[in-house]
Amino acid sequence: MKWGRSSQVACELKLLAAATGRRAYEFYHLLSGADLPLHPQETVHRFFDAHRGEVFLSFASRVGKAERDRVALYHPFVGRGWKRQPLSEVMKLVLDVALEKLQSFLGVDRIPAGIEIKKGSNWFSIPDVHPERPMEPIEPVEKSMRLIDWERGAPYVWTIEDYEELSSSEMMFARKFDMDADERIIYKLAAKLAK
Repeated sequence: MKWGRSSQVACELKLLAAATGRRAYEFYHLLSGADLPLHPQETVHRFFDAHRGEVFLSFASRVGKAERDRVALYHPFVGRGWKRQPLSEVMKLVLDVALEKLQSFLGVDRIPAGIEIKKGSNWFSIPDVHPERPMEPIEPVEKSMRLIDWERGAPYVWTIEDYEELSSSEMMFARKFDMDADERIIYKLAAKLAK
């Protein structure tokens, strides 16, 4: 699996299929190893019980041309990033860029009329849909219930100095934490959750 590629989506879909196959959960939360809960499990359960059936996703306010072109154009040479690539990979990137320009010139657009492209985080909290309990179409809540700071980083890595902000947040989870950057915040939050 490679980050940001279709293999990541395929992996997430396999995880969801395995989890939903058990029909044992009301909600599914996609978290990474760099995420932590901000509240005790009972609080997290109470919150999602009170929001049963809601979908928690986070979307960008707009989708730029580059993001739209990822979907609208064909990319047989998938993958970008020029750093430390073997020559064959660099050639694929050059071909992909050239093919993009040709498709744009020819007016290629794979997006069907009436379909709106959205860009958002892959981190989510979604309800289980039980076959015996049909649901109406759901509009997602425009937040993922994750505290993620994109202003100070890409994303910002929380430190011990951020403890008050983290512990007073209404969000259920936060990202990004890194043991190498500051393990103290991880241990302090873990101690709070263990009480």
